[in-house]
Amino acid sequence: MADAVNRMDAPEASAVLRNTGILPYQAILEMRDNGEIKPAEILTAIADDQIQPASIDLRLGYCAYPVDTSFLPGAELTVMEKIRELDARADDFKIDLRGGAVLEKGRVYVIPLLEEIYLKSEVAGFANPKSSTGRLDILTRLIADKGIAFDQVEKGYKGKLYVEVVPRTFSVVVKTGTRLNQLRFTRARGNTPDSIPPQEWKRLLDEGELVDLEDKEKKLSEEKGMLRFTVDLRGSGEEGGLIGYRAKRHARRIDLEQRGYYDPLDF
Repeated sequence: MADAVNRMDAPEASAVLRNTGILPYQAILEMRDNGEIKPAEILTAIADDQIQPASIDLRLGYCAYPVDTSFLPGAELTVMEKIRELDARADDFKIDLRGGAVLEKGRVYVIPLLEEIYLKSEVAGFANPKSSTGRLDILTRLIADKGIAFDQVEKGYKGKLYVEVVPRTFSVVVKTGTRLNQLRFTRARGNTPDSIPPQEWKRLLDEGELVDLEDKEKKLSEEKGMLRFTVDLRGSGEEGGLIGYRAKRHARRIDLEQRGYYDPLDF
């Protein structure tokens, strides 16, 4: 991003970019060290390997709440208040994750995370699944207390974090500390994270830094502010070839702590 600032001619664009952008590893470390990111309990200290080049891995907490449907708490309620409003006996049926537990395919769970955040007024957050989570077709969405949007944390937010987890293809085994999603931070002008400023988006297109995969000399064009992506369903070779795999309807559960353990063809 710093390189983009130096190469832009318009002074107003440079002014925008100096106050936006994703916070890097060093800034996230500083946020941890000064208490803007901290463990929900003292015994669950945030490890160095949770902090990636531009994000922090979030860890599942001690229990999971099965719920009937996805929800947002709305501007007036915390997540736990909403869960108990929807099901007065929610605490009686929560699942203990400390020794590991199965999250069943097709069920919706809400899980408190081991991290809390205490953001400064100019910093907001947004979350996404880790790549390994996506490969197993597990839907994850971050929820904040009094939140009105999934995967977004308003600037200046202070409090607990939760994740909605829906295994859509395979039942999975998780436990306290399992990492399914990650959180990024950005300087925000509004209540939610900024996207790429229009001036930077235009520069990327005009200077040919975004190009067509099949014709590197062909610049992509901007259509209504969106960049069009396509999916190759022809396969390789003159007569076509493999384009993807279909998951088996019935497969054994997958323990997410077992890395490099399973044969993909079994699933």
